[in-house]
Amino acid sequence: MPLLFRLSGARRFFAVCLGLALAAVAARPGAADDPSRPRAVDPGLAGRIQELTGRITGSLGLDAPRSTDGAPVIALSETGPTADARARKPLDCARCHRKLTQPEGQHPAVGMGCDSCHSGAHVRRPKDKWLSAEGAALCGQCHDAPDPKKSVRHPPAAGGQCVFCHDPHRSANPKLLKDRMPDQCFRCHSPKPFFDKAMHSPVASGLCASCHDPHASKNKKLLTAEVPELCWGCHDKASFTGKKFVHSPVESGECTTCHSPHASDGERLLPKDNVCLQCHDDPGQGQSKKKDHPDTEGARCFDCHNPHQSDSEHLL
Repeated sequence: MPLLFRLSGARRFFAVCLGLALAAVAARPGAADDPSRPRAVDPGLAGRIQELTGRITGSLGLDAPRSTDGAPVIALSETGPTADARARKPLDCARCHRKLTQPEGQHPAVGMGCDSCHSGAHVRRPKDKWLSAEGAALCGQCHDAPDPKKSVRHPPAAGGQCVFCHDPHRSANPKLLKDRMPDQCFRCHSPKPFFDKAMHSPVASGLCASCHDPHASKNKKLLTAEVPELCWGCHDKASFTGKKFVHSPVESGECTTCHSPHASDGERLLPKDNVCLQCHDDPGQGQSKKKDHPDTEGARCFDCHNPHQSDSEHLL
C-alpha cells in the first residue's frame, strides 16, 4: 500500500501540502521555456521549501532527504536542480530569537553565526536544541579544557553543565554569568554562613572567585592557592612571620584555625567565644600550671599578647 494511504489524517494532509509545494516549483518554466535547460529556482523560495520539508518530514517521523555528504537537500525534480542547504541563504534566526541575538553582552559564538553551535536547526528533528555536540564537548571546541592536574572540580564544571552558570547567548554580567556575584554562587550555596557582624572583605564585595576557582583547582575547596600563600595575596606577610617567636598556628599556616574566612559574629573574623581557650587553659580559673593570672575580667588576651608573632617570649 502506498505510504500516503498508510498515514493518519493529519500526516496525510501535511504530505499532500508538501507534494503540492514541490510540484508548484517543479512546474515553473525553464529559461526561455527550453525544457532541456534546468529550471531556475528562487533562493528565497528554496529556503522556505527547505524549512517546510524539514517540518513535515519531522512530523511524519521521517528524515529529510540528504546529499551524499550528509547535508539536507531539496529534490525539486529528476532533471531540475538540487538546492543544497549550505548554498541557500542562512535562516534569519533573529526574526524569532531577537533577544538572543542582541549585541550587548553577546557570546562571541553568536556573532560567528548560530550554526557554530546549532546544526541543522528546523531542518531535522530537534534533539537537544540541535546542538552539534553535548555539554562541555561543545564548549571545548573553543574553550580550553581544565588542566588535568587540577583534580578538585566544581560540580557543575565536572558534570559538563557549563550553562548552569553561564548563558550561552548573552548576559549583562561579566563572563556571561546568569546572575551577578555573589548571587550566582547562592543559587547552590546557602548565603547564611557568609553574612554576619564581621565579614571578610572579598565576601562583602561578592568576590568569591578571588579565593576560589569556579572551575577546577589543585587545592581543596577550590582555593586558588594554598593557605597561607592565599592570605598573603592581600595581607602583609611581614606582619606574620620573621620575628623570633611565632604563634604556632601562624607558623603552620593555619590561619583558619582562628579566623573564619567568610564571616563571624566576633571582631577580626574571630569566633564570638574566646578563641584562645580552644587551645590554652583559662588563666583566670585556676587551671594554669603556674600562679593564676590576676583578675582578667574585661581584659582580652591580645591586649597583652600578639596573636601572630613577637620578639618577646610568650608573644608579649
